[in-house]
Amino acid sequence: MEQQEEIPNRGELSRAAIIQAAYNLFVQQGYHGTSMRQIAQDTGLALGSIYNHFDSKEAVFKAVIIAHHPFVTVVPKLEALQARTAEQLLHEAARLFVSEMEQQRGLFNLIFIELIELDGRHMRELVDIVLPHILNFQQRVAGFPATFRARTPVAFFRSFIGTVTAHYVTNELLAGTAVMQISPQSIDEMMDIYLHGLIIEDSTS
Repeated sequence: MEQQEEIPNRGELSRAAIIQAAYNLFVQQGYHGTSMRQIAQDTGLALGSIYNHFDSKEAVFKAVIIAHHPFVTVVPKLEALQARTAEQLLHEAARLFVSEMEQQRGLFNLIFIELIELDGRHMRELVDIVLPHILNFQQRVAGFPATFRARTPVAFFRSFIGTVTAHYVTNELLAGTAVMQISPQSIDEMMDIYLHGLIIEDSTS
């Protein structure tokens, strides 16, 4: 017997609408430039209805971060990736991250709001949410017959995420410039450098 998909109730739909409206406002106006009244207006709800779901603007922002941050949206999907080698798996994972980030055009602003306006105060909770998935993925990568320089899961995660994030951030910063028109960079090229190093040693020397 097929399991029927649960239909969201009115409260869940209202909460989702609040989070989406808040996301749009935060990425356009910043955290401090957005008010609860504006979120209510854009959601089409009374201000009191917003407070039935969230007791403060920061609670709304926390829900937005958890709903839209790539750590939360992408990391659980890593477990479904298929690959024959560690290198192929890491390339697939990097493409997944970049694809998700590029689909959320406001994500660049959202990440900087969290880091600058709110001093990264939600990062600990985000890491707690995704850590089990990160450890599972790291174990999958380590299960392939390959030699790794990263000696701990933390070093592995930081180096991988650092590469993917650097690719995304520099693409956003350089979008529309002559640099990107002359030489657009793909995540695969960045991953090749990440996996094999920047300098190719001269075998004749």
